Amino acid sequence: MIASVTVINGLVGFQRPRLLPVDGHVVAHIGQQVMPETVLAEAIIAPHVEVLDARVVFSGVNRANMKEMIERNVGEKVEKGDVIIATGGKLNRVLRATTAGIIRSISTSQVLLEAARKPFQLRAGYTGTVQEIIPERGVMLRMQGSLVQGVWGNGHLMTGKLISATIDARKPLQPEDLRGECVDAIVLAGRCRDADTLQRAAMLPVRGLIVGTISSHLIPMVRSLKFPVMVVNGFSPAGMDESAYRLLRSNQGRRVSLLAQAWDRELGIRPEVFIPLPAEDIRLVQELIDYREGLTVRINTLPYMAQVGTISFVHPDKVTLPNGLMARAADVTLKNGQSILVPLNNLDVLE
Repeated sequence: MIASVTVINGLVGFQRPRLLPVDGHVVAHIGQQVMPETVLAEAIIAPHVEVLDARVVFSGVNRANMKEMIERNVGEKVEKGDVIIATGGKLNRVLRATTAGIIRSISTSQVLLEAARKPFQLRAGYTGTVQEIIPERGVMLRMQGSLVQGVWGNGHLMTGKLISATIDARKPLQPEDLRGECVDAIVLAGRCRDADTLQRAAMLPVRGLIVGTISSHLIPMVRSLKFPVMVVNGFSPAGMDESAYRLLRSNQGRRVSLLAQAWDRELGIRPEVFIPLPAEDIRLVQELIDYREGLTVRINTLPYMAQVGTISFVHPDKVTLPNGLMARAADVTLKNGQSILVPLNNLDVLE
């Protein structure tokens, strides 16, 4: 059985695709050194069309005179405020463009105005090197440094200085923990359990939030926040596992990239925080691996949530679990020496 590796590593090389949502134009080149804000590619996303009400202008007007009142043509570019229709005379009635764009149709009832489209710019998000050009869609980047991957993110990306707001990997973040040093920083904490803390983070504001676990009832609120939030372990009261917390806290004060993107197994992307470090010839991490003896794993279910251990034996066939269900499982030896049986689906393989 193949496992998706969760990377928690102080110095590792890895590759990531950075892709446009639609076909566009790639502006980066192979070998280019990029920063998180570097533009890699551009594309025009679906246009926005505004509907302008022409009835108020044409109301009561002789139909024979209507064409003479239209001052612009279909397909013509206009700027915001430009006159499209004008009746003239003492009681001049005017219809103006509400935005810059192109006139797509004109009738006695409405004008369709396609707003001028600004290209969507795909930024690198990482500090790294362009390894490959993916025609019309984007690039493959290679990075090296510290990497900690999570299980959930609210979809935002941001860079900033990493600040630890708690000294304990299992301590809940409180509003009073978010002090002045957290302003405009990416904040690290053990767990988050209440809305007041998130509101305080938004008011400061912070640039991002990394937590081990978060209460599941907060997910709708987190989705609405304008800054990235990454959950490392899940949605329990367990907090962050010690290996991830120590690694991140040891990089306090460094500039990090927080990519709280959704986990897409097909594309091979997941929420992660990256700290670029200078190094040479760092091996690429293996992100898919067979379950086997000796692998370091993290348990993602209660009552051992976030505990780390080592696989001592992988059962070749399905076994009967204490709850009566049958599943592929492994014997895991925890750091305290205790051996437990855990379904493979409840294990995160750590790199």
